[in-house]
Amino acid sequence: MQAPQRAPVVEIKDPESDASAQPGAGEAERRGPGLVILDCTADHVLGWFGNVMLYCWRGETTQRAVAACELMMQEGAASGSGKFGLLGAAEPQAALPPSELRGRLAQAMRAQTGHLVASAFVFEGDGFRAAAMRSVATGLTLIARQPYPHKIFATTRSASLWLFDEMNEGGATAPGVANLAAAFARLRYTHR
Repeated sequence: MQAPQRAPVVEIKDPESDASAQPGAGEAERRGPGLVILDCTADHVLGWFGNVMLYCWRGETTQRAVAACELMMQEGAASGSGKFGLLGAAEPQAALPPSELRGRLAQAMRAQTGHLVASAFVFEGDGFRAAAMRSVATGLTLIARQPYPHKIFATTRSASLWLFDEMNEGGATAPGVANLAAAFARLRYTHR
């Protein structure tokens, strides 16, 4: 297993950003308004946009990806306001993570109680497979009993809107909805 890459793979500045660039924006201000991609392989891409950790599963969920997620969540809790959100997605071809790695991810998320404000996950699509994946993810969420709001969505836009509201209600200044959705789209299509 390779160690997670800590220097940004790519940093994309967003000069037209909204609230995430304003003074007093806490963690979003510290990280800056741009998208920072920290790890990118054929199987996953991970990064930050303000105080939102972004991740996308493209293929197999690997030990490397889980280790990077664990480290990124610890860093999110230790910096700025200490409050952050998660926005993730699984591409249609992505395999379900093995149970061991699902358990590690769930434990890493539970360990951030008080720091992780909310989590949104996107399975795009209208077909049977997308609906089945959303059902499985919803079931796993119920079993995990996360101590923060977590919801599954069919679109990035609806996930971004919900996450924005949940983070602001939870005391974490969230990046604007349109900017968050745009940053997430850029992350997802990096190095395709």
